[in-house]
Amino acid sequence: MFFSYIFLPTITAIFLSLSLTAFIRFLALRLKVLSRLGSRHAGLHAKPMLGGAAIFLTFVLITVFYPGLVITKIIAAIIAATLLLIVVGIVDDIKPLSWQTQLYAQLAACFVIVASGVRLFYINNPFGGVLKLDQWQVNFPGVDSIPILGTIFIVIWLLVFANAFNWLDGIDGLASGVGSIAFIILALLSLTASVFQPPVAILSSILAGATLGFFIWNFPKAKIYLGGSSIAIGFILGAMSVFAGAKVATTFLVFAIPLIDVLWVIAGRFMRRKSIFVGDATHLHHRLLKRGWSEKKILVFLLVITSVAGVLSIIFAGIAKFIIILLFILGTVLSFLFIDKNLKSV
Repeated sequence: MFFSYIFLPTITAIFLSLSLTAFIRFLALRLKVLSRLGSRHAGLHAKPMLGGAAIFLTFVLITVFYPGLVITKIIAAIIAATLLLIVVGIVDDIKPLSWQTQLYAQLAACFVIVASGVRLFYINNPFGGVLKLDQWQVNFPGVDSIPILGTIFIVIWLLVFANAFNWLDGIDGLASGVGSIAFIILALLSLTASVFQPPVAILSSILAGATLGFFIWNFPKAKIYLGGSSIAIGFILGAMSVFAGAKVATTFLVFAIPLIDVLWVIAGRFMRRKSIFVGDATHLHHRLLKRGWSEKKILVFLLVITSVAGVLSIIFAGIAKFIIILLFILGTVLSFLFIDKNLKSV
């Protein structure tokens, strides 16, 4: 079971991703689709973009041809929605798009997911029972009932993950490394007795391998960047967590630091009366760079924390997992306050 659901799709995806990333890198160099100097990437030299396309192509090719894996309507919708964001990301790499255009594209991708039949009627309550999200529903001819609160939650969830992953892509290897761990944890969780969803395990393993293959090229000093397609990879991570039966707590715990960092940065921009859609160098990895940390040190530090969070998310459930999440939030916030205080004193 582990071999066919986890090991085989992961290893296959790693090797295919390594090859496709090399090809995409060559293509980006030939077409001169390069990072813009002075952008949020820390590198001093322009480097090829379009890396997210290699991850997506790996995912699609293996998903379509993997033995026994049925392409359902929801899986097809996830592929279609991600393809839309990949195309928008590639266009943004060539000619920067406004944040409004990118937001419209993300909302369109969310619509594709909801239209495919993805529904969220409740999320598990760590204190027992469930939190219902189906109090208000709308009905359309030939379409399953759509819970309003559940749908709003799905849209916000997907938008947050898409942009959190994009903002995480600020130093070499960080986004792809964290993404790899998140997909691996989701794959392993999908094979636990309480969940047991082999299709989700296979898809998550493919994505883990695809991201790992790219990570090898993206490790400091990176030879290629994700580019604007990083939004698409974050989106598919959020979509997979919903597709896996609303594994909200698990995915949040694995992705806790990036998500808290996003909220921290947004709050800071509000306080400074700046647009939340205009990028700056106030993310956690930027602040650690200002403290003198090297890219590799930051990368290893955050990947270790993410891995520990991932293991804890599998081991614990219910109220124990809820307590761990609260401790992670508290620890992260205190760390952010400590870092900011020390930066001001420098």
